[in-house]
Amino acid sequence: MSLSPVALLQPAAPLAADFVVTHLNQAAQQVLRQPAEPNLPLSTCFAPLGSRQVLEHCQQVYQSGQAMQVLLPAMPDGTAAAWQLAIQCFGEGLALGFAQATAPAAALGASADPNALALGSRLERLFRHAPTAICMMAGPDFVYELINTAYEQLFPGRELVGRPLLEAVPEAAGHPAYSSLRRVYETGISHEAQGVLLPIQRTLDGPTEMGYFNYIQQARFDEHGRVDGVVVFSHEVTEQVVAQQQIQRIQQELFTLTNAIDQLVWTATPEGEVDYYNEQWYRYTGSTWEQCQGNGWAAYFHPADLPRLQQHWNASLAHGTPYEIEARLRNASGEFRWFLVRASPSRDAEGNITRWFGTDTDIHEQKRLQHVLLESEEYFRSMADSLPSMVWVTDPEGQCTYLNRQWYSYTGQQEAEALGIGWLNAVHPDDAPAAEQAFLEANKHQVPFRIVYRLRRHDGQYRWAIDAGMPRYNAAGEYEGIVGTVFDIHERQLAEQALQRLTQQLRTARDEARALNKQLQATNERLVRTNVDLDNFIYSASHDLRVPITNIEGLLDLLEHQLPEASLSSPELAPVLHMMHESVERFKRTIGYLSEVTKLQKEFDQPPVQVALATVYDDVYQDLQPLIEQTGAHLEADLSDCPSVSFSPRNLRSVVYNLLSNALKYRHPERAPHIRIYCELQESFTVLHVQDNGLGLEPEQQQQLFTMFRRLHGHVEGSGVGLYMVKRSVENAGGKIEVSSEPGIGSQFSVYFPRLTSATPA
Repeated sequence: MSLSPVALLQPAAPLAADFVVTHLNQAAQQVLRQPAEPNLPLSTCFAPLGSRQVLEHCQQVYQSGQAMQVLLPAMPDGTAAAWQLAIQCFGEGLALGFAQATAPAAALGASADPNALALGSRLERLFRHAPTAICMMAGPDFVYELINTAYEQLFPGRELVGRPLLEAVPEAAGHPAYSSLRRVYETGISHEAQGVLLPIQRTLDGPTEMGYFNYIQQARFDEHGRVDGVVVFSHEVTEQVVAQQQIQRIQQELFTLTNAIDQLVWTATPEGEVDYYNEQWYRYTGSTWEQCQGNGWAAYFHPADLPRLQQHWNASLAHGTPYEIEARLRNASGEFRWFLVRASPSRDAEGNITRWFGTDTDIHEQKRLQHVLLESEEYFRSMADSLPSMVWVTDPEGQCTYLNRQWYSYTGQQEAEALGIGWLNAVHPDDAPAAEQAFLEANKHQVPFRIVYRLRRHDGQYRWAIDAGMPRYNAAGEYEGIVGTVFDIHERQLAEQALQRLTQQLRTARDEARALNKQLQATNERLVRTNVDLDNFIYSASHDLRVPITNIEGLLDLLEHQLPEASLSSPELAPVLHMMHESVERFKRTIGYLSEVTKLQKEFDQPPVQVALATVYDDVYQDLQPLIEQTGAHLEADLSDCPSVSFSPRNLRSVVYNLLSNALKYRHPERAPHIRIYCELQESFTVLHVQDNGLGLEPEQQQQLFTMFRRLHGHVEGSGVGLYMVKRSVENAGGKIEVSSEPGIGSQFSVYFPRLTSATPA
């Protein structure tokens, strides 16, 4: 390869008032400090040489067609050195070679040593071996004139030069790239596109596959300023696009999971700037992203807690250590509640922190109970035995002197074996040493105690629990030990572990994207395993949580029956019982939603068959008859164009039922529902349309329409999973669902069912 700087130029306008620098060899890149394909005006790229003089000589060569070699003298003010230029026509543009003049030549005004043939040879090698695919096409039929090696490799075994585009590459007909090519020829205006999907054949006898490309289509002008052809520069970006799509899918799964849990979830850059909050954060604080971005979160923490919180956060950022602190966070109504704030760093393969993942957990009730229990020993013991949580008390030497009824019911231990340090026997053997050490340190220094460990239940199962305590003092200020509570957080811990797994997978996917040509298959396998883990987790959570929540609900009912009537209405106890009942109901509703999603997931594996669409419609119509009569709806059905579709019968009924029932439920209050259901056949799909005159949707609502647990109208009962399940069942079968809507006018849902000729008749 030549060491002389060489640039390729194309006229930026028919009269060559300016030129665009399209390619630079390595030596030119170093001199001009520009990339290989800058696509910038000559005046910008050649500023170090004195761009005005260079432009004048290039215009002269372009207009005369005669090669030129010239010496640019050094600028008197020293801003530019002396340069030797060699300029000649190249294709429909110019080739410009340049080198810094030696001191004698610059002083005497000597011209550069003519070497036009060598320059032309270097330029030809540059064009031929450029990594970007380049072709020059002439006339309205786009006859290939010049192509380089990279362009030839896109069409192996084809004769291109001398043939019109549609004759050499017939599959280009009708493609948007061909339409834009013709517009460039007709208007002379360049066209640039990125991430365009094009068919390619990588080997002579290989299959045709789709690839993503960035390309520039640039008009070529003759000496009279008329367009006489088009030059195309294209570069394949399939690996980058696929990698970005993989990362976006994993991010979406991560966001879906974080929005499905009760905790406030956030992420931050390695420098500590928060760049994401889940929906629970905005719902709790009543804030917006604009208010919270950067360090805006600080405005929502209690002023008395903020200095300590920021000090610990800065220390974690400086040392890369996990972050954990308790602080008061203001809700949307202005009330401050205690939260446990935790964050852990995610690192790349080299150990560098790439992101922080944090959670804020509401511990307000736990903190309040701890203070209440400290007020009176007698009151504490009576209340402790009525609470659903496990409660314990130690003396100044660290010996456990009291455990409430719930501890013994949960662990199956007897009082004689649990007091003292016997409670450690119920802790998992792998966790017991750390739990004992943490407790002894807290007792020694008389500081709060908190640890998470696995606790053996009475049936022998180890479940995750959080154990937290506060030092207690008598009226004289003397230390009397620690009082604490233990909560079963098994399901929450599993959710955090699932979140950590997804976080790890996101980091792995990002690292693997840098070497995607070797690791794409491994990434796909990890994504499959992640989906299986998530499905297993949803199934386990929706079933395993039913028994403990039922037990808690039973214990609450028993507690209410056993407490005196006066206690039930007391200002101290009544709010606590009310909040407990609300928590149980929210838990039960969440379990119900998870059960619906799990049930749908199990139905996804049903094989597609040919199902009579009219029969399914009639069946759904009968089910909805009461609602149709109640609303005065008019349904218009025309399914003659597609008597059957290839799909799972049960899932097809779910699709039709959800779309029709939604059209009835979300009707406009000022008019009777008018619903039209019809279908059409396309080349690869059977398309079912459901059109209504209901409320309609805003554009931002349409983007959230198919999100799990997302409900856009609160005046109608629902779980927020119906359209999510419809979309997932259709996409799992290879189809898709689209929606077009106008607020106040109505909506139309279009479901695309794949046409599978191999399906067996129903």
